Amino acid sequence: MSYSYDSAGRMTSATTAQGETAIAYDAAGHIAQITYPNGRSLAYGYDDAGRRTSMTDQDGHQQNYSYDSAGRLHTLGDESGTLVTYSYDAGGNLAREDKANGTWTTYSYDAASHLTAIDNHAPSGSVSSFVHYGYDDAGLRITQDTQDGHWAYGYDASGQLTAADFTSIKPGLADKHLSWTYDAAGNRTQSVEDGVVTHYTVNSLNQYTQVGDETFTYDADGNMVTRTGPVGTTTYSYDANNRISGITTPDGHSTTYEYDIFGNRSAQVQDGVRTEYLNDPSGLGNLVASFDTAGVATSHYQYGLGLETAADTSGSHSYYEADGVGSVTALTNVGGATANSYAYTPFGAELYGNESIANSFEFNGSLGVSTDPSGLTNMRAREYDPLLGKFCRKTQLQD
Repeated sequence: MSYSYDSAGRMTSATTAQGETAIAYDAAGHIAQITYPNGRSLAYGYDDAGRRTSMTDQDGHQQNYSYDSAGRLHTLGDESGTLVTYSYDAGGNLAREDKANGTWTTYSYDAASHLTAIDNHAPSGSVSSFVHYGYDDAGLRITQDTQDGHWAYGYDASGQLTAADFTSIKPGLADKHLSWTYDAAGNRTQSVEDGVVTHYTVNSLNQYTQVGDETFTYDADGNMVTRTGPVGTTTYSYDANNRISGITTPDGHSTTYEYDIFGNRSAQVQDGVRTEYLNDPSGLGNLVASFDTAGVATSHYQYGLGLETAADTSGSHSYYEADGVGSVTALTNVGGATANSYAYTPFGAELYGNESIANSFEFNGSLGVSTDPSGLTNMRAREYDPLLGKFCRKTQLQD
């Protein structure tokens, strides 16, 4: 890889085997445009206070932002108009989101500014879904109530979650009883799910080498390279920067990954089918658009205070709803009806998922975190396994 810089010491280009990525700046020193090797680009606009007011891709698709008198994000829009409007309470907490499909969400807080309620409203005004939280004196969440039922949580003296019990009020959805025990380093030694006990074996590097009937091996950099269970072995490969570059499952399915110069995933090839991604490298590196094998955009994603909408090839928007940890609980369609719904156990395993709109943003999804076909959660810096409650590789800070 080679780099070029301007007289102010700012990087203006980076060249890899994939080609050159170019970065241009405005007179105030803000990034004005990024152009990737495949010709896709993002151009940015700013106000006099240096706040981003627009982002436009190579095809003219926009994300537009406005701010209130306190400098807080007030609206998110695209070329079709305003998509989401934000309102805040006297303490500066987000109080309400109004969405262009007629739905809205309200947020409530206690005296300590802990989030106590998220209520999602249908265009008719009825509450379509909700999540309400209760806290102990240490600020740990000890209860969660939703339209599906009631969760109760327990913790040890270190604040680690030791128990989660779900009592269902949703027809067809069973109760769930979960518990965990840990060693002194915080690794699991045992978990119990509805009476089924799973034991964990940990090596000196705090890596799980056996979990129940599965065994795991790692390379010298601490990356998980094999996972072997009753149905066979899944293998993982990594690039020179210890990012997952390939996964092969026991049934022969394979997925490979590519990354841009900023470390964001730029392409996925699953069983020979290629999908490319356009990422906004500022902030968290959010996915802006997906493209099929022919290079045609299949989805555009709009971000305000989180992931708010996805637009399909016709420009029709779906709107995301999320819980207090940023996990997507529902998508509503352009008419405001619920199209997808989800629920999760505490470490991100899916309790249920009902979909009529294709969606990869589930656990922590409103933060731009996506779930891979392998079941791993791509948290950008590394991949997380919700079944293990653990990351699959070390970060560079751990090296």
